[in-house]
Amino acid sequence: MSARFTYNKERLNTERVAMKIQKVLSNNAAIVREHEEEKVALGPGIGFQKKRGEFIDETKVEKVFTMEEKEKQQFSKLMDELPEALDEAVREIVRRAESALGVKFADHLYIALLDHIHMALERIQAGQVVNNQLLPEIQALYPEEMDVALWGAHKLEEKMGVAVPDAEAGFIALHLHTARAGRRELSDVLQVARAVKGMVHAAERQAGATFKAESPAYAGLMNHLQIALRAYLDDEKLEGSAGDMHDVMQVKYPEAYRAAVAAWKELHDTWQIELPQDEIIYMAMHIQRLLQRTEETL
Repeated sequence: MSARFTYNKERLNTERVAMKIQKVLSNNAAIVREHEEEKVALGPGIGFQKKRGEFIDETKVEKVFTMEEKEKQQFSKLMDELPEALDEAVREIVRRAESALGVKFADHLYIALLDHIHMALERIQAGQVVNNQLLPEIQALYPEEMDVALWGAHKLEEKMGVAVPDAEAGFIALHLHTARAGRRELSDVLQVARAVKGMVHAAERQAGATFKAESPAYAGLMNHLQIALRAYLDDEKLEGSAGDMHDVMQVKYPEAYRAAVAAWKELHDTWQIELPQDEIIYMAMHIQRLLQRTEETL
């Protein structure tokens, strides 16, 4: 069973002095002493053929961060358990994500991914089926992260010899989006994805139709719902006013309007989240586009 941790006092250091090794964790990780403080250093080959008391090549260091003593012990235990190739694969995934998404991730993403993927591969190798009921929503909401995750799945298969299914790639994409959005809790992202899924299904049931997930209109609806929910969770005011459009939409597009009301009620009844009434109009506009697409394919 892999070590589990919380993350405290996380910090990337920009000014460095000589780093003396306290413990080699792997070829690519070591506990070092810097500024009279123990830290964890990561980088390709920094621990290769090194011993306690020696200095590391600081030009190879990619990240340096601090952990509480308990966390260092847990991280050290995790590094003892996992293959060197997995550590290398995860660092490649993080680098690929930073390049593809145009962001610089905080250090906790590497640790979270390492821990998650280690356990995921153990489950896959044990023959457990990966079940990810949110995969369609993840693909629609976070396509860029999903692309990186699929690349990472191929990289893991290449280095570890384990076929990683798309369902597991979806969970990797969620970790990437959580870090990209600057959120520390994966539960925030999961809540949005689950709420969006429930709203879309409620709208489909009301409309008696199955929306085409590959259509631009579907992506538009998903993105709108995500933005609205993120704004709510972040206590941000949603801009814009639909004015007297409620009466117009009910008359002109009654099916789409009723479907939007069903989605709004699903969010309210299941998650106790009450979006502004104007959101019904904006949802109805997206849903109307989807219903038109559905009719065109009949």
